[in-house]
Formats: sequence, structure tokens, C-alpha cells
Amino acid sequence: MQQQATISVKLTGGKGTPGHGRVSRLVFILAFVMILLSAASLAYVGNIASREADMQATQKQRQLLDNVLAGRLQLMSRDLYSIVHWDDAVTGLVKKFDQDFVSDQLIYWLDLNLQAQRAFIVTSNGRVLGDVVNSEAQFSNRTLANDDPLMDVTRKAIDKFMKLRVPVDDGYGLKTITLSQVNDIAATAMMNVEGQPSLVTAMAVTPDDQEALPAKSQPVVVIAVKSLDSALLAELNQTLAFQNFTFETTGETDPSRTAQAITGPDGKQVGQFVWRGSRPGTAVWSVVMPVILAVCGVMTVITAFAAYRIGGLSTKLEESEARNRFLALHDNLTGLSNRFHFHETLDRHISSLPQNEFAVLACDLDRFKAVNDTYGHAAGDAVIRTVANRLAGKIGTAGMVGRVGGDEFVILLNGFTDIPRIQILCRQIIASVCEPIMLETGVMASVGVSLGVALAPASGTTNTHLMASADAALYAAKERGRGCAVFAHEIAKSDEQQPEVKKDEGAHRAA
Repeated sequence: MQQQATISVKLTGGKGTPGHGRVSRLVFILAFVMILLSAASLAYVGNIASREADMQATQKQRQLLDNVLAGRLQLMSRDLYSIVHWDDAVTGLVKKFDQDFVSDQLIYWLDLNLQAQRAFIVTSNGRVLGDVVNSEAQFSNRTLANDDPLMDVTRKAIDKFMKLRVPVDDGYGLKTITLSQVNDIAATAMMNVEGQPSLVTAMAVTPDDQEALPAKSQPVVVIAVKSLDSALLAELNQTLAFQNFTFETTGETDPSRTAQAITGPDGKQVGQFVWRGSRPGTAVWSVVMPVILAVCGVMTVITAFAAYRIGGLSTKLEESEARNRFLALHDNLTGLSNRFHFHETLDRHISSLPQNEFAVLACDLDRFKAVNDTYGHAAGDAVIRTVANRLAGKIGTAGMVGRVGGDEFVILLNGFTDIPRIQILCRQIIASVCEPIMLETGVMASVGVSLGVALAPASGTTNTHLMASADAALYAAKERGRGCAVFAHEIAKSDEQQPEVKKDEGAHRAA
């Protein structure tokens, strides 16, 4: 027994204690190093994730801004195309410059379609035939300098026109282009115009149908200018939804804000859009740091938690991008397709002709102005929303409904194209819209609707012709007493009536 006790003492006492401590210290040091490595790894991952989230958010915001600017310039070009692609413009601006045409006709359409503060009528050698300032025409007959940015867009517009012109009779015309191809003939830019940052679109005057450009005539270019004022910034930001969105021409940008520099056609910087961009990386750090401090030893939990949060932030960014895309293509008041989306969809359907026929219905509310004048614009908005819901309900999956103006709607019907069914649908639409509408004030409002129907390809095979046919039919419905539907192919087009119909078609197209 005594021998066993001695042996036991030698194995467990004295020199055995320091060895146990060394192992404990090694385990502690190893654990501490592992914790430091884990914390450093998580901090490194968190830093990368933060910077990547910030970078992607900034990149997507800049891309969205570029898309919105490009979309706005394209809309300006489409509206300008409806003015300069016109036989009367050829007669009044190219064949013989008519100051009365500029004052009485061109300014009216520029105001109606573009609301442009400035416009220039320029020849190929830079001579300014006319200068429109706030709806007033000036005829100074000055010449643009060779390095003037306006001269640059003039040259580009002429170059594009020369590539698209085709021989017609004893002169020249223009190849047929759709509204989605309007950039093929338009020169657009953002530049300083007389010291004011502006959106600019330029286009050569071309014949619409009957007229032809004389063989020896010089191209005449119309340049439309919209100043980048607070109203236009606010309009752009309706889609962007950026915080503190401004445009700066000078000065350094606060590092905490996001900037997108804009360069003019002359290579000089016009200025920069500045806004307070989203910083999802801050949210990443607010999640990662507590995790590092609290549960560094539980790597699986930390990794899963960080991945979950980062995934959530990415989802929010994707949802925000999807929402911005939706706003860019839909009307804010009704949620229906806007003018840009409708014409884009119409062009796609036109490209599938003649295999896939469809119909375009132009709709204009009757007695809507009386509702606005009597009950106010809030009541008018409520009526527009109600009518939009009724139209969408009647069309269902058979087509698409869009809102292109105050009380103007358009329908692309591709579910069926036989005339009897379309007539039934038109009667149903008229009856539905005519039903009384209860306003929030308890008052019952009543409106009607007139319809113009154009069948494709029977009534046209281009965006311009189809919309003109539908508008002409709508005008005929208005003339017949409103509250009815007229098909474009029913309208008699005698030789004596053609000038009047053309004028009306131009008006509807411009509207």
C-alpha cells in the first residue's frame, strides 16, 4: 500500500502540474489565435461585402440615371420627329424659308409636343435661319461658330439624314423608320446652350408623304433644347427617386455623395448629377460587427447569419431596381403602360405582321373637362383611375391598355381581331365607362368615351400610320356625336377631304 501511494505521488504531484499548465496555455493560445483569425476573416469578408454592396448600388444607380436620360432624349426625339417629318415643314423650311410658318405653325407644335424653351433652325453650313426663345421667333440670320456644340449636333443630324435618304421622283425622301428607330436619324446630347445645361435633340427636316426634298437643296436641321431646370430635374427624379438629386456645374463633390459626370459633344464637361446614394454597406457592417464580437467561436452560425443578411440586402436592391424599371414604363397615376412602353410594345407587334394581326383602339373621354372644372383635379384623377380600372377589366388578357395623355387611353388588342367581336367589346367599353362614378365627396360624376379602331395591317403597317388611322377614326367618332366607336376603314377619304384629314392626323399624332 505504501509503495502504491508513492508511485501515485510521483505521477500526479510536483513536476506534473507545470506540464498541464503548458497544455492549457497552448490550447488557450491556439483558441485565441483561432478567434483572432476568425474575427479577422469575418472583418475582411465584411469589409469586402460592404464595399461591394456600395459599389453595386452606386453602379446600378448610375446605370439607371443613364437609362432615364437616354429615355428622355429618345422621347424628345420622337416628339421632334412628328414635327420635322412633315410635308408642310419641307415646304416652309427647306423649299422656301417662311417666317410666318415658323411663327404660326412650327412654334405651336414645338410648344405642344416638346415644351422646349429654345429651338434653332440651322442650315448645313451653320447659318441660323430662326431662333425660337420661349415661344417667340427671332430671325437674326447669324452663323454658328465651327466649334459651337450646336454645330456639332447639326453635323451629326445631317450625317444621319444623308445615310437614310433615298431618291424620290426628282428629289429625295427618307427611308421608312419606326418610332423605336428614331435614334437612327436624331442627334442627341446633353450640353451647355448659352451657359445653361440642357437636353438637346436635332433632326433634319424630311418629307412625310407627298412632298420631296429638291435634289440641290441644303438640309435644314431643327434643334430642340430643354433646359435642365428644377422642373426637369424633379421630373427625372420621379423615376429615379434619388435623395437630394441636383445638377452641379462647378465645385468639388462631397465624398459622401454620389456623382455622375456629363460630357458634351465637344469633349468638355457640362457638369455632374449629384445625389446622396444608398449605402447598403453600412447595414452590412452593423450586422457583421456584433456577430464578430459576440459569436466569433461559432463560425457556422456567423457565416450563415452574414450570408442571410447580405442576401437580404441584395434582395432589397433587386426589388428597388425592379420598382424603378416599373416606374420607367408605367403611368404614375393609373399604373397602366405609359406612352414609351406602349409604342415600344406596338413596334414589337408591328414586326410580327402579317402573321399576327392586331388592332389599336384610341380612346378619348367625353365630358371629362366638365368633371375637372366642376369638382377639381383630385376628382379628375379619381375618374381617370376608375376609367383605367374599367378599361383594364374589359380588356383582360386580350391585350394591353396604356395611358398616353391627360384623358387619352390607347388599347393594343391582340386576343382577337374579328370585327364583330371588336364591335361588341367597344360597346362594352362604352357602357362600362358611362356608368356613374362615386367620388369621395359623395357626388356622382359621369363621363363618356369615344373610340377609334385601326386594324393592322389593313389600316397601316407602321407605328405612325396605325396611330394616325386610329386617331382619324377617333376624330370621326367625335364628329358623329361622341360615345361611339368608328373603324378606320369606314372613313371615306375623298380627294377634297384629304388636306383636312392630314391636318387632323398630324394634330393627333403630335398630341
